[in-house]
Amino acid sequence: MNITNCIKDLLFSHDCVIIPNFGGFLLNYKSATIHPVTHSFQPPAKVLAFNSNLKVNDGLLANYVSRKSRITYFEALQQINDWVKEIRTKLDNGESITIPEAGTFNYDKEKNLQFSPDTSVNYYADAFGLGSFSSPAIIRQQPQKVAFPVSKEEPTLHTITKTPSRLHTLRRVAAVLIPAAIIATAAIFSILNTDNLNNKISYSGILVSCQRPTSTHTTTVVAEPMDSISNEVVDTEPEVTEEENISTIVPPAPPTNVPPVQQLDNPSRNFSSVFKAPETPEKRYYVIIGSFNTLEAAEQKVRELRNGYFEDSFIVNTSSKNTYRVSAVSYFGFDKAKMQLSMIKEQLKNDAWILHM
Repeated sequence: MNITNCIKDLLFSHDCVIIPNFGGFLLNYKSATIHPVTHSFQPPAKVLAFNSNLKVNDGLLANYVSRKSRITYFEALQQINDWVKEIRTKLDNGESITIPEAGTFNYDKEKNLQFSPDTSVNYYADAFGLGSFSSPAIIRQQPQKVAFPVSKEEPTLHTITKTPSRLHTLRRVAAVLIPAAIIATAAIFSILNTDNLNNKISYSGILVSCQRPTSTHTTTVVAEPMDSISNEVVDTEPEVTEEENISTIVPPAPPTNVPPVQQLDNPSRNFSSVFKAPETPEKRYYVIIGSFNTLEAAEQKVRELRNGYFEDSFIVNTSSKNTYRVSAVSYFGFDKAKMQLSMIKEQLKNDAWILHM
């Protein structure tokens, strides 16, 4: 079976195609462009890239090879692993591997995997049939000015004499006389008020104060007797003011940009094992193939599954009967888990079911 043809077919319908134990192809959308110098137009496309860190098998390529070749899932996965080993052997020998309509792989001097994509293929399905083309620049001409004949006769000057109207003259006179009259009236009124105030001043107080004799005796203070002192106790306790009754308001803590840490607390996962399923922020769909009474039996089953190409096998949790549940694969989407369920039932010959947690 030609694995490269299967990879090319999947790239037209999926944005991510992972080759187990080798890497993954990624497609990124690129909008239409216009070159400013050559005036060439390029249609929208999807640019192909490669990430060597995407090595975990998601089942997409193996399922496609299995359906197209009419073989089992494990046989298809074995063919993919053999193909990857052959590619790595050629790369270690210094050869370049070319995947048609995808790109070329090779090692640099530091033994790092390099990928050169093939830009002649457009994997964007909506741009099917659209090609690049060049168009000449549009040059816009300025409209020509039309010259009109000018007569040689000299223009006649018309002098306009403007006679001031009677209303305009009255306004100018009023603008000068009215402020002057207001100022004169205010000055006369202030002078009259000053004369009236001078006439109303009384000098009797001055005369009386001058004729009053000065006192020469001293004032003696007589002490009160002891019997007249009151025995009442004066309450000297200060009153409570409104300011003291006001409670101190503590300002709220300033907001932070740190996201809250999600606490995943599930009593059914309180056990310790190297094959325990890792906790994830989102729930997953686990394909459970069986429950075991002891932790040692569950771990032994996980080792058997991983040796049989189920690399994502884990011990998920404990049931209400204190048995350990073992899963073969897990996915974030229900459709992929349901698609694998029937295949695992056929391969392992047991009653598998799906657990969502």
